[in-house]
Amino acid sequence: MIRSRSPVIGILLAVVGLTALAGPVPAAPGMTVAVWSIGSPDAAEEEIGRMQLVLDSSGSMSEPAAGGQTKIAAAKRALSDIVDGLPDQAQVGLRVYGAKVFSRNDPGACTDSQQVVAPGTDNRDELRAAIAGYRPYGETPIGYALSEAAKDLGGEGHRTIVLVSDGEATCPPSPCVVARRLAEDGIELRIDVVGLDVSGQARRQLACIADAGRGEYYDADSADDLVRALDRTSARALRPFQLAGAPIDGGDTEQEAAQITAGKYVDTLGGAGSENWYRIRRELPGSSLWIGVAGKTAAGTEEERIELLTRPADPMAETDSCGETEMFDNSWADSMLFGLDLVIDPRAPGQHYEDCQRGDLLVTLRRAETADSPAGQVELLVVEEPPVQDVDDLPSPQWDTEWQEPATTASPTPILGGASFDGAQIVEPGSYTGDIVPGETQVFALDVGWGDTPVFDVQIPRREGALEEAVGAYEVDVRARLFTPMRGQFDYSLGPPAPGQTEPLADWRPVHVGSIGPQVRYRNRESGQPHLQSASIPGTYYLVVEMSDDPGGDNYALPFTMRVARISFPEGAAAPEYTGTDAASPESPPTAAETADDGDDGTSSPDARDDSEDGLGSVRLAAGVAAAALGVAALALAGLLLLRRRPR
Repeated sequence: MIRSRSPVIGILLAVVGLTALAGPVPAAPGMTVAVWSIGSPDAAEEEIGRMQLVLDSSGSMSEPAAGGQTKIAAAKRALSDIVDGLPDQAQVGLRVYGAKVFSRNDPGACTDSQQVVAPGTDNRDELRAAIAGYRPYGETPIGYALSEAAKDLGGEGHRTIVLVSDGEATCPPSPCVVARRLAEDGIELRIDVVGLDVSGQARRQLACIADAGRGEYYDADSADDLVRALDRTSARALRPFQLAGAPIDGGDTEQEAAQITAGKYVDTLGGAGSENWYRIRRELPGSSLWIGVAGKTAAGTEEERIELLTRPADPMAETDSCGETEMFDNSWADSMLFGLDLVIDPRAPGQHYEDCQRGDLLVTLRRAETADSPAGQVELLVVEEPPVQDVDDLPSPQWDTEWQEPATTASPTPILGGASFDGAQIVEPGSYTGDIVPGETQVFALDVGWGDTPVFDVQIPRREGALEEAVGAYEVDVRARLFTPMRGQFDYSLGPPAPGQTEPLADWRPVHVGSIGPQVRYRNRESGQPHLQSASIPGTYYLVVEMSDDPGGDNYALPFTMRVARISFPEGAAAPEYTGTDAASPESPPTAAETADDGDDGTSSPDARDDSEDGLGSVRLAAGVAAAALGVAALALAGLLLLRRRPR
């Protein structure tokens, strides 16, 4: 089982005074740096999602299943395997139905459902005991059990009901109607269904429940099938889409702009035509400012356009723009992960204005009038980078990118990607195997240093037999996109032999998608190409693999093989030498975890220390975001601390 883990996200951060959970970081004399941390294990438990297993305990579960076992024995074995593989932070509970009242003619048969284990963390012993006592007995009140399971999970956060049943409901209300109502009442609730050795009307009803509940339906004929189905549903249920950062409210106008410094924030951007305003306080004279935005469009969005605009906050400035960029997409009507970034740097084309390199900066985040996404949360990243000495001695921009074939390893590792940048699955160079279902997004993350080129390659084999039949007649797309640490998307358009970025599942033929980034060089920011400018800081780079919905097909999981490479080029590996500063430590915004835990104002300034004897050079930059449930580590890269991701 691929267990859901929140990664450490490598982000260059050269700002003083932000809260350090990992302790002080060595700094050059006269320059204070800190590891900036977002979230905590406690906060992560709230984000990982809650899952309630709903199990059929009706009398028919005593019947034989494939493989020579009864259905109840197959279910017990599968559930035990799943419980053993749950991550410690998983919030999982168990409800049964048909366990106490024998016949529909007996009182209470159609409300015979009990929560035997409440959703919670580290409750494996309770779940095992409940599974051991699981016996086939009564009727099949599925609709009532689903309603009660939704109450068990509460009304907020990412919630998943996983229903396991071997037959059709024998009691009102209609489970399809209940599933549809629950899905409409809770936008973050989904219902996945596993049908155990079912066919005909029973299978159609169970598939209807999954469809109405915005979930997936899986067939299982044996204990092995059930293990695979539950493994897939539980892994996906426990890695919901999430954003990380301190809550913030952007102003509606310039005069109401939210005052911020470098950090990571979560805000709500309204619908078409809405604007959020921010004023970034610059702490380091002559610094460069990086701004990144990330989020996810709603399903059914036919056009999304988000603009990021900047200008000096000084009303007497001679220029009214320090740079702008936008994200635009009208080709992907399903829910889509998006990101864009912008660097305000004197070496970037068109950004030579002195007013943009000093003083505060006004930032406007705008959803265009033509966009049809509803209001939703966005992640805002701000990084301040000190000036650099002897820039002209650094490697020149890498203007051309050529496809580099990733190596194939003999034994690929099974893997399941995360659902967001902040929940991305950590990968290292090598080969992996996985699967993806219609409408799903999977995110993978790779640490990349100076002079490195990230390469991702995804191959889907030809579809045969039942899988070929399951794919709908309408075109279904598979897409692979590459993003920077600041959430900027590379404009990938290489020709053969490089794979394309988007390919259709139009027929049985194999599908090959992928992406390659430029070498990471400081002077890439001098390029007039936005995607190349983005590749001028090291850190965590992300591959997003997506599959569009398949309204005309059955439920299926599409297998894929992924190859990951990090190719190093010594001629591009020189790191910049940053100029020190004596700037005082500003107050930092509290993280969400600090606000929830103790109401602390979140301000702290880790002590600066002299360089230790580790040969890291004279200037240190803190790089990194410490995400939920992970330790924090730093790796020096010639003047840059690149935070590496290490699961506990």
